[in-house]
Amino acid sequence: MVMLLNRPMSKCHSIQLAQILEDERAEGPVQNNLGASFIRSCVCRPGNPDEPLKTSRLVEERLTLLALTLVNYSNTVPEHWKLLCELYRRATKSLTGESQECARIGGHWERIGFQGADPSTDFRSAGMLGLIQLHFFCTESVSDDILKEILTLSQDSVQNFPLAVVGINFTAQIIERLKKRMLNAISNSFESVFQTISLIYRGCLFEFCNRWRLNNCTIIDFHSNLTAIGRMMDKDPACLITVKYLPKFEQ
Repeated sequence: MVMLLNRPMSKCHSIQLAQILEDERAEGPVQNNLGASFIRSCVCRPGNPDEPLKTSRLVEERLTLLALTLVNYSNTVPEHWKLLCELYRRATKSLTGESQECARIGGHWERIGFQGADPSTDFRSAGMLGLIQLHFFCTESVSDDILKEILTLSQDSVQNFPLAVVGINFTAQIIERLKKRMLNAISNSFESVFQTISLIYRGCLFEFCNRWRLNNCTIIDFHSNLTAIGRMMDKDPACLITVKYLPKFEQ
């Protein structure tokens, strides 16, 4: 992830990053004691914005992730393009059984849920973290069968929805909770901020797809589902980690 930061930022983004750094200093010294057990401290409890991250490594990890939200996707950066290509190949392979190559611009991006022919424009609300989370979900977090079911649902003639856009929206929601330190307690329990937000992200997408299929949702229900899951994240972010995807035959 650090490699993706080695690019110049705009003056506005530099100011935002400076503010993040100032907030980190205001949080005070980290504590080395990890505290209570994982089950007592993590499972199904609301985020505690007053709990500091317990190690300097976690503080640095959180800062790196927030900095990635300020890095814009660029087709001229090889690492960015590689992530986007890997995402596309993984998605198309799960659908067709064959990995497909892709052009930078074209209607093929809409097949995996981007809004138009140029996917780079969709990452503005979440920066590179939006792409990293979408890539990690498709390549590491779910099985081929689950990814195929989710993509198939997203392309349904009646219940279709833009999967990539859904994921980017959830990243934007996670970013806001990360800024407010609402995920500190869970990050302490997992001893990883990235693992924490990756598991919450997966839970958000699973919850969205479960609701979408069970309630026979269509695109008019898009924002209400995003809002409802955002409220879940505010109330009990750790509970999203336990959400399981319900295969079609189990619903």
